[in-house]
Amino acid sequence: MIVGALLGSILIYVLGVVKLHLKTKNYCVADIGFLFLTLGFCYTAAPALTFLFLDLGSVAGWPWMELSRLDPGEGDLAVHIWRHNLFLGVFIATYLFVRGGVEVTSFERSILELRQFVRWGDLFMLASVVCISTIISKSFLGDVDVYVDKYLASAGLGHIEKLIWATFNRVAAGAQYLMIVVLALVPMRKLPKALVFFLLLIVQLLISTGSRIEVFFLILASGVVFEIFVQKVELKYLVIGGFFSLLLMWFLEVFRFYNFDLALTLEHFYTFGIQPVAELGSVFFTGFHLYSLAESNQLPLVNNNIFYYDVLSLFFSNSDLEFSPQYWYWQNFYPDSLVPPQTNGPIADSAIWGMGVLDLAIRACIIGCVFGWVARNFFNRQPSMIWTVVYVFYCATCVMNLKYGVLWQLNPLVKTMLPTLIVFGLYRLFLGVRGRIR
Repeated sequence: MIVGALLGSILIYVLGVVKLHLKTKNYCVADIGFLFLTLGFCYTAAPALTFLFLDLGSVAGWPWMELSRLDPGEGDLAVHIWRHNLFLGVFIATYLFVRGGVEVTSFERSILELRQFVRWGDLFMLASVVCISTIISKSFLGDVDVYVDKYLASAGLGHIEKLIWATFNRVAAGAQYLMIVVLALVPMRKLPKALVFFLLLIVQLLISTGSRIEVFFLILASGVVFEIFVQKVELKYLVIGGFFSLLLMWFLEVFRFYNFDLALTLEHFYTFGIQPVAELGSVFFTGFHLYSLAESNQLPLVNNNIFYYDVLSLFFSNSDLEFSPQYWYWQNFYPDSLVPPQTNGPIADSAIWGMGVLDLAIRACIIGCVFGWVARNFFNRQPSMIWTVVYVFYCATCVMNLKYGVLWQLNPLVKTMLPTLIVFGLYRLFLGVRGRIR
């Protein structure tokens, strides 16, 4: 049964990629639909392969161990893989319908016009803003080496301190996306430009306190702008890059678990050998768990406001988690953990409200519509700095729509990217520089 479900996943992925390639011409690799479909496939195929070839009870990693404790049957696991397949199938069908194709000649002519908009001074200014904001925000947290300690330290700040820390954190995050876009557009040879992107990745690794997601955001953002504005990447290099990115995420996962002790990390690899990346089981586990509880009518009570969390979060501090689905799951199932140990996402959330796979299909359809609209506005109109940054931001963070919520980007768009773009526009206006920012 699991084999059939896995073959279904492969079929949906292959058909989706072929159709995307026909619609996007040479830009499939940098297409948000391709990125999201690929990530969704990884979060589906990795659990399926784990169930087929490994004893679940012997696999290291929090999601696999928790799933093993539920003692699931093969049929139950296969059914949930098909839920993932439904989600991916509805998403890609909706996305392709909304997105439309790409007029390559017109788009590439617009890119040449956009290059004339940026200056070296913009790059140096944004790099300075990122560096200064990062240093200031980190000064509020003290000597923090592990990402969990970072969350605990930020939670312990006073109200004013937390507001200042969050502001500089957002400034650094927003300016970073602008900086990546400007770096891709400024006149520079391809090899030095690639080395600068690689240097940015190394810096992010050093300052991220082991947060894989921040590193992953930067990898995706850099890859998208490089593909669109610098150099088309051949498929073989994409496969190699994806493989090494997966190895990096796997290493960071274990390295972080042992509090960045390299000796213990290497001992782990020697003892356990190659194991599935726990991250790729995180979406499957919570979804499987909540659907199992829903089918047996054992779900805890749910505050109805949780349904609207993505919108309600616009009006509250990000540290106010009362209506967060993730917080609800954490408090009901792992209240002794210092921080939420799990991720929810639309597949898991669809189990909460009683409509099951219908709810799941609707959520996939909404993501497909939003992503399709964003891609259509970027590729099918004259590119601008605003739409370029928004598109790159969506591409970099699209994994969050698998791990957290359907409209996850709404909060950082309003609270981070919009103020950043406004300030950048005012800066350009102050210098008397004309150009297409809209």
